[in-house]
Amino acid sequence: MLIAVSIVFFSWFSLKQVSLVADIPIPRPGPKPKLALVLDDFGYSNKNFDLLKSMDVPLTLAVLPGVRYSNEACSVVVHSNMEVILHLPMEPMRENAPIEKDTILVDMDDAAIKSILEKSLNSVPGVRGVSNHMGSKATGDARVMKVVFGELKRRDMFFLDSMTTSDSVCEAIASEMDVPYVKRDIFIDNVQKKDAIIKQIGKAVKIAREKGEAVAIGHDRKLTVEALKLIVPYIQKRGVQLVALSELLEKELEGEQYPAGENKI
Repeated sequence: MLIAVSIVFFSWFSLKQVSLVADIPIPRPGPKPKLALVLDDFGYSNKNFDLLKSMDVPLTLAVLPGVRYSNEACSVVVHSNMEVILHLPMEPMRENAPIEKDTILVDMDDAAIKSILEKSLNSVPGVRGVSNHMGSKATGDARVMKVVFGELKRRDMFFLDSMTTSDSVCEAIASEMDVPYVKRDIFIDNVQKKDAIIKQIGKAVKIAREKGEAVAIGHDRKLTVEALKLIVPYIQKRGVQLVALSELLEKELEGEQYPAGENKI
């Protein structure tokens, strides 16, 4: 009896979650919209690795450099269709915010910035590109970002702007320097409740359908990964193609010119 009640409850709960994306339109003929799902802050913990390995989804993992489980996080993608980018610690606006040991600060000279970036890139095996961890101050500093983008251009890497500030100069500088660039459209897990996360994923799907593509950022959190595993099959049935982040930048990474394009953390 208890088992039967548990099964009924689980089925009701799952259907309740799925209903949050039920209003997304049925697929239209033509090319499928693309949605890149990025999960930040990998490296602090290994608790979600097994759950990730059980998912056949082209997620992009943003891995912090030089923390306890950074290398193990990179190994998760080896036998999957996921990809890894460096989640580069950068200076936030908030003065008392806790920061990583090797964080790029705006008062550093060019050589120091290059040294930290090189060390960080070398610590994340298989890295395809870079995103900012925090960085609301650094991504608003033109000199700092020109140094960073100069190194990324030299290495044929792209930059994902997490848009932790509306004052980011990254898009303009990326265009000026011809560095492949993409920015976040939506965060999916600012509220740590499964139904709230799934609702945000539904919004990401709608953005992808309206724009043709979208970038959604979540984090290395159990509820986030569980929500993704539950809802991904329904996203695909709504005619949206889930892709690794680099797939949104295929033309740029092949060397073709691309069009240029509030949380203070």
